[in-house]
Amino acid sequence: MTISLGAGISGAVYQLSCRNQQGKAFVGIHFDQSREDMYRSFCLHKSLITKKVHPNIVMENRSLRVYFELYAYLFDTMAEIKDVLEKFIQFFSPYLDGSVERLPEDLPGEAGEERNNKGLQGKVVEGIMQIDKEWLRSSMIDPRLAEILLEEVTDEREFLAK
Repeated sequence: MTISLGAGISGAVYQLSCRNQQGKAFVGIHFDQSREDMYRSFCLHKSLITKKVHPNIVMENRSLRVYFELYAYLFDTMAEIKDVLEKFIQFFSPYLDGSVERLPEDLPGEAGEERNNKGLQGKVVEGIMQIDKEWLRSSMIDPRLAEILLEEVTDEREFLAK
């Protein structure tokens, strides 16, 4: 099953799956034909994206994705999906919503740094993450799964205790 989340503009969606047909989990962003120019623009900056989002990014079929092997516990796979999705949102959202017009050769800071930084990118990401949290809680997704997606538990024993 693949979950698609709007990326803030028509023709672009974030996608995530805890197990695809090949038995791998993935996180990505997909562009439809109307946004092919945007997809090609991002492809020209693969080295920057691999540095800021994830070193194993795959660019194909108008999608930018990160695939990874499943963990022994579903919770660990979901935690990895959450972490990678957060990096995708942090990196791509300013370009998708138009607050930043083009990709520079390099960006200050690191993707994955504290979201509450006071720069424009941090504020955009905070807003999007809040909307996503509200959507997950109000959607038709099982509430327990939504809470797992929203919460970051680093100690497996704490998770199992719940």
